[in-house]
Amino acid sequence: MNRLPSAALSILLLFFPHVAIASDAIALVNGKPVSREAVVNLLIESHGLAALQQMVLLELARQETQAAGIAVSRADVQREYEQSVERLLTAEAPGERIEAVDKRRVLDLLLEQKGISHAEFMISMERNAHLRKLVEKNVVLSEATLREEFSRTYGERVEVRDIIVADSAALSAALEALNRGEDFARVAERFSRHPSATQGGLLPPFSFADDQIPPLVREAAFALAPGEVSAPLRVEERFHVLRLERRLPPEHVRFEDVRAEVERSLRERVVTTEMSRRAAALFEKATVKVLEQRLREPFDALRQRAAAPSRP
Repeated sequence: MNRLPSAALSILLLFFPHVAIASDAIALVNGKPVSREAVVNLLIESHGLAALQQMVLLELARQETQAAGIAVSRADVQREYEQSVERLLTAEAPGERIEAVDKRRVLDLLLEQKGISHAEFMISMERNAHLRKLVEKNVVLSEATLREEFSRTYGERVEVRDIIVADSAALSAALEALNRGEDFARVAERFSRHPSATQGGLLPPFSFADDQIPPLVREAAFALAPGEVSAPLRVEERFHVLRLERRLPPEHVRFEDVRAEVERSLRERVVTTEMSRRAAALFEKATVKVLEQRLREPFDALRQRAAAPSRP
């Protein structure tokens, strides 16, 4: 940061004391400065670790594509953004259609609820664009794998009611109501924080491979018998309790007619999984020297936790 010579600073203090006082301020409150240092310190203490992790992962992904001679364009990042927003919104409101003009508003609301800024979200989009370029060229799907995916996608479907709550207190209240024998649909209407609550928690039918439904929810739903209620499931920041309403028979669709769509869906799922694995591997093996003392110890602890599952 450039500083004024002492003589110039003395003159400034003499004739314009309020300007000199505010020279390192980020805001003035009734003429009193809020220093940039104070704001930066607060950001480091409250959000620095998460931001540092995101920046480190982005830099690692950039270095990896550069070493592989792979170019990642702005169009690649924009495409990653659009696809991720679509997946995020459909996971938030399964079966609902959100108009294009509303997508940014809904996205900002979801990010605010998760404590993530739009700038942070875009960092993850750039990182994912690099990771996608690294892994997608190596994904090969056999004919047998595609036919297996076809069977899952166009085979049996299930129809469930889902109670979705945001915290453990609401979950406990919903479970107590169910244990008292209250009707599942009524409990969903009272406690669920999801648009489906107006329908007693009823979701549109989905197959085992429907990527609009979180994988954990799909697996739990297909493990239930009609009328059976699942144990609570935690999916990201929310809790789900399912009841299976009915099973629907397979559709009469020829593999040849939907092969392209089956391959697209399966490829996306496989690529996404490989991207996560690649990011974890890069993070574990990288040499990262944290210069900010307040972040050094928590960052090292974060890396140790990330590496722990892969150890024998």
